[in-house]
Amino acid sequence: AGEDQTDIVFATATDDEGNVAAADDDASVTLTDVPSSIEVTKVADPVEVDEPGDTVTFTITIENTSTVDTVTIESLTDDVHGDLDGQGDCAVPFDLAPGETFDCTFTADVSGNAGFVEVDTVTASGTDDDGEPVTDDDDATVTVVDIEPAISLEKTADPLTLPEPGGEFTFSVVVTNDSVEEVTLTSLSDDIYGDIGVVQGGITSTTCASGGTIAVGGTYECEFTALFEGNAFDSQTDTITAVAQDDEANTTEAQDVATVGLTDVPSSIAVTKDADPAQVEEPGADVLFRVSIENTSDPDVVTIESITDDIFGDVTQIQGEVSATDCVVPFDLEPGEVYACEFTAFVSGNAGDIVTDTVTGAGTDDDGFAVEGADTADVEILDVLPAVSLDKSAAPLVLDEPGGEFTFTLAVINESAEPVEVMSLVDDVYGDVTVVSGAITATDCVVPTAVGVGDTYACSFTGIFNGNAGDTQTDVVVVSVEDDEGNPAQADDDAVVELLPVPPVISTTKTPDPTQVTAPGGDVTFTITVTNESAFEPVTLDALEDSVFGDLDGQGTCLADGSIALLPGETYTCRFSGEVTGSAGTTHRNTVTATASDDDPEPAVVTAAAPAEVAIVAPDIAGLVETNMLPASDTVEPLGGPGRPDFEELVRLWVLFLAATILVGGLGTAVVRRTRV
Repeated sequence: AGEDQTDIVFATATDDEGNVAAADDDASVTLTDVPSSIEVTKVADPVEVDEPGDTVTFTITIENTSTVDTVTIESLTDDVHGDLDGQGDCAVPFDLAPGETFDCTFTADVSGNAGFVEVDTVTASGTDDDGEPVTDDDDATVTVVDIEPAISLEKTADPLTLPEPGGEFTFSVVVTNDSVEEVTLTSLSDDIYGDIGVVQGGITSTTCASGGTIAVGGTYECEFTALFEGNAFDSQTDTITAVAQDDEANTTEAQDVATVGLTDVPSSIAVTKDADPAQVEEPGADVLFRVSIENTSDPDVVTIESITDDIFGDVTQIQGEVSATDCVVPFDLEPGEVYACEFTAFVSGNAGDIVTDTVTGAGTDDDGFAVEGADTADVEILDVLPAVSLDKSAAPLVLDEPGGEFTFTLAVINESAEPVEVMSLVDDVYGDVTVVSGAITATDCVVPTAVGVGDTYACSFTGIFNGNAGDTQTDVVVVSVEDDEGNPAQADDDAVVELLPVPPVISTTKTPDPTQVTAPGGDVTFTITVTNESAFEPVTLDALEDSVFGDLDGQGTCLADGSIALLPGETYTCRFSGEVTGSAGTTHRNTVTATASDDDPEPAVVTAAAPAEVAIVAPDIAGLVETNMLPASDTVEPLGGPGRPDFEELVRLWVLFLAATILVGGLGTAVVRRTRV
């Protein structure tokens, strides 16, 4: 653009007297600029994130929409995330030809409160090859979505019982913020004692208060002491309700209960409980619990009316985790008498847990006063190493050489007693199958991924396998998992894929030079071309056979002894000469056949044939005679004067004329220029 050119034309003329005249003139032309332009497109994935935020992938596409100029993109900036050079796979500078596009991605955290909308704009700038600036921008919008708050509440009582008539019980309260943002504890109330943040009613002391904030994952802990009084065997279950609110004024609540009771005095019982076995493998198993209840009172008879477990509930009934029992109520115990029974219940937990459950026997003495006794048994949960299996399959199992993409499907089956997390998926040929790199062109495999007990995690990846016919590839994928104790486990499986042979393709041409000869014949040079039409496979030229001239190996420049190798699309050319004979008016035909083979372990052989034709024509007698005649002349010279042929020349000419007449025969009449003597 901006360049101009002035060119001058010079004209020279001569008149019929030989006088020379000259003139010149110029003309100028200029090239004007065609404005350059680019178009920028920006896309965010995802376009919504849960508060307080998450990572977003931004994809940027820059297209040179100019019709003429190449543009150089020199800067790529984002008004929120700054200079993108070096972020993700974005890098500048780079050139774009007209119509060419450039794509790159980068990731960034988008965070904010619910309802926050981040609009960030990417700007690409540079110059065209005329030095003119080009720029364009585009924006992407990501919205932070509101998440409802959630809390949990745990309430415990200490002690669980007091001798009648009762007294003070201390209740411990733990409120946990299970939300994604901090919450404000707005209320703590008990359905029996009311506001537990105030010393009033039956509350004698408290450390509880509302109005404070609880961080994400944090807890608020307090306790209060309250009175519970009554008769022997009375109990009280009170419910605490906690109410919290997030900064969007969304509210949530949680509840928990605690039960306290009053024991009888002076009657008593002693409860003994033991577990068999005392250890089970995670996540749990059935345990036989033996319970004995002794009347330690003197002299009252006691009536046992219930046997309950703080984990399994009523152990005299098959319910919940209780699968078998011979415990029966009610029954009477004389002083010093012992009642024994057993029940089976499923004990569950994580590795390393000590599950302590308390069995309580309760009833009344013969004075109508309550009696109660309790004992605990510990069951340890043992760690069990995880176990997984892997099934790998390929589709397709075969492809035509030179190969291409195979899709491998993986199924990871959790055969453990607890959930596991898939930590890696590695192929001994393709490497990490969760990443598109190397020979992997696509994958939906992701790690880490949680897999439940007995569940299957399925994914697939696509990899390239290229080679020759008959080649096979056996690749092994190894899956590594961990349970929640960090115990590792592995499994592997292989898949075999194979490449099938594809016959090669060749073409042949044959060209004669000349395309016609004068009867009775003459030498003709034939040009042979053999082209490897295969898309990918080299071939070896094994033979060139001519229908007339036989084996062409060694004739002229032609070689067909297996030493000529042709790559895909490559052409071999050679020439040889042969004598073509025949009668005037006939056509000589011969065909060359090329034979080639590919480089497969069991070579495939292909042929291609090409014909050639040479016309055999009669001699050009008229031309021959005319060529040997004297030129015609309108001027008659005297005998023996200038331009007059001598006698011997005349005789030679007449002999040639007669011979031509005889040769031509019925084909035509000889034409002779008139000669005046």
